[in-house]
Amino acid sequence: MSRNETGAFIVPHYNDGNDIELKWFGEALNSIKLQTDNDWKIIVIDDASTSEKAISFLKQMKKYFSEKMEVIFLSENLGPGNARNIGIKRAFELGCPFVLYLDQDDISHPERLEVTRKIFNRQQEAGVVYSTFQVIDDNSDIVPKNKIIPSIQEILDSHVKNPPQGKNVWIRIATETGYVNLTSSTSVRTDAALRCPFPIERVSEDYYTWLTYSASGYQFVYTPLIPSGYRIPQIVNGSRSRSSSGGTHTFNMIKSIIDMRSIQAAADIAYKNGSFTDKQIKEIKVRFCLKKSESMAIDGEKEISEDYIYRARDIDNELTEKLLKEKESMFYGGIID
Repeated sequence: MSRNETGAFIVPHYNDGNDIELKWFGEALNSIKLQTDNDWKIIVIDDASTSEKAISFLKQMKKYFSEKMEVIFLSENLGPGNARNIGIKRAFELGCPFVLYLDQDDISHPERLEVTRKIFNRQQEAGVVYSTFQVIDDNSDIVPKNKIIPSIQEILDSHVKNPPQGKNVWIRIATETGYVNLTSSTSVRTDAALRCPFPIERVSEDYYTWLTYSASGYQFVYTPLIPSGYRIPQIVNGSRSRSSSGGTHTFNMIKSIIDMRSIQAAADIAYKNGSFTDKQIKEIKVRFCLKKSESMAIDGEKEISEDYIYRARDIDNELTEKLLKEKESMFYGGIID
């Protein structure tokens, strides 16, 4: 395989006849066209779209972008994780040193490729580069902070305070910050992406992958310079993935299952590599459950929040009770102060 310097934008695509989503897809592609660094390639993986209009549009875009774009048509719809994996394999075959993830309705900052390339070239130990994002609506207008749902604002707050960087960030993400790097703001060395594929899931497949990247030894680098546009249509109902999964509650129920698999997968990798003891892994899992419980409580998901507490107690009841008392003490201490 020959190696070049071309950054590959990996764009999963699916359309069942929604014209507005086709418009957003065009805006996503245009954001790649506007990159200040022109050494890029677009790899679109169509996840068995049922819209003939969308298929026709894809073929038109392929002609328009010519050799700068490849379109892979899948015969079975298995979700964005599977589509990204196929795109990653193609990027590897083309010799692209790194991939830049972009969902079909999001927008890349015009300097995203330029800044990402500089970081990867300057920091050879870096495996993942991610940035912050701005929430945008149906019309690509920036959504005011007071209209952003708590779980999304929690991510943005983590970028301002102390974004996880370096080695073993999976621990901080799992136990302190929660989900931190938006897919459309994340770029990865191709060999790392190939080694740690996305699971074939339709919810939280990215969170799973971020944890396994880090547990496998890849270092994360954060930059605030290239915020992506993260589109959340009809903001009051949450993200597109939430609405397509049956609503916020159903989404969170499914997510809790996948996220438990995520921490287990990362812990297994870290333990196998000899990085952590049984005791340390157990503590990480307990702290993960308590963090998830907090996040679900913020989102108003009392039942899921309580379930995470039960899970923590099943792992280590004594440690769970100790940590809960510490949190309670800090909370009331803050009020008194």
